[in-house]
Amino acid sequence: MRRPQPLDKVEWVSRDSVKPNAYNPNHVPPPELRLLRISILQDGWTQPVVVHRATMTVVDGEHRWTVGGDPEVAAMTDGKIPVVFVEGDEAARMMGRGTSEFNQGWVPG
Repeated sequence: MRRPQPLDKVEWVSRDSVKPNAYNPNHVPPPELRLLRISILQDGWTQPVVVHRATMTVVDGEHRWTVGGDPEVAAMTDGKIPVVFVEGDEAARMMGRGTSEFNQGWVPG
């Protein structure tokens, strides 16, 4: 039996109601942020920002959150961004985020 997933419930929330996290180790150079902005302007939002519900803190997708503050991007959706909420312990979410980023590109076997 299929378990419910966070992606089953994408919600549009005000970008200003969500805050960045203090533990994001990634720093994207301005050219890459400009490319993300162009992508969202041309293709629309194709991925939501993952947010810890209790703290309204970004768990994953901080670069999308950042670009969502661009006036032209914000105008597309009345200042809202697509969000999926996760529950539970924020510290566990932080560890899971780091683990998934560490393992990007890893193929078993």
